[in-house]
Amino acid sequence: MIVNNVYAECFSHIPYAHNNKYTHLPQNEKFCVKNKSGKINFKISEIYSRIIFEKNAQENIHFAFGDSQLLGIDWDETKKFKHDLQRLLNNKNISIFASPNNGPFQTLAQAKHILKNNKFKNLKKIIFSFNFGNDIFRVQKHWKLENFVPLKSNDLDVIIRRPFLYDLVILRGVLSGKFFSTNLPNISETYLQYKQLNKYTSKNRIDIWLNEIKKLRISLKKHFILIMYPPYWIYSKKGEIIYKDVYNDYNELYIYISSKKVFDEIKFGKLYTKKYLTFDERHFKTGSISFGKK
Repeated sequence: MIVNNVYAECFSHIPYAHNNKYTHLPQNEKFCVKNKSGKINFKISEIYSRIIFEKNAQENIHFAFGDSQLLGIDWDETKKFKHDLQRLLNNKNISIFASPNNGPFQTLAQAKHILKNNKFKNLKKIIFSFNFGNDIFRVQKHWKLENFVPLKSNDLDVIIRRPFLYDLVILRGVLSGKFFSTNLPNISETYLQYKQLNKYTSKNRIDIWLNEIKKLRISLKKHFILIMYPPYWIYSKKGEIIYKDVYNDYNELYIYISSKKVFDEIKFGKLYTKKYLTFDERHFKTGSISFGKK
């Protein structure tokens, strides 16, 4: 995350916390985030989902689970372009259960909690995301949520009323070298970290995740969709692929997950615009990725 100026009326970063199982946004709140890309408004429901249009969140037909890429950090209702999920699903009745640092196992835990009683009568489709550039690290067994998220759930009630306190939390994290960074991403360093991963171990962890997703799908009897995002850090500033071996791994993962037939649909993300990064250079801009079958 990039540390910006403090804005009295808005947060400088999305406020979120963890409950030791997954991260989440504040419950039943409206807030704004202001940074170099402008002011973005967020509406969060009583069930902790982002509402992209005014509607009772529990009546929506699509529930989506993922990280901040799926959330859409550069989008709100005032924008002239559609949220990626609205564009992809051709529908705006969507509840988005997504927040920063939610990896595959965290989103699965959140989905199990939200859907445990299968009480949402209108629900037809459940969407999960796999943001390859980050989730390939988060899926590792040694990855710990609490090492990346400074706030616990109980802290949000205080923070949401006093945005300046959140800036102090961020500042403390920057000074300590934990949780937050003032530096832009170093893609060559990320690539080296990726090359140190054991492919066999990664595959085993993904298999565990897929098996748990399959169990959930069988119990809920809903239509399951997976949205896959390419790694943002494999591209040059002009949108050219620098690390083709990583892109090949991303492609192979799509083929592998498809062969398991866990999901009813898999949407494979491809970059199709040169101006593709948000201000923090860690997310794809809304509308910069095309989705479809491989």
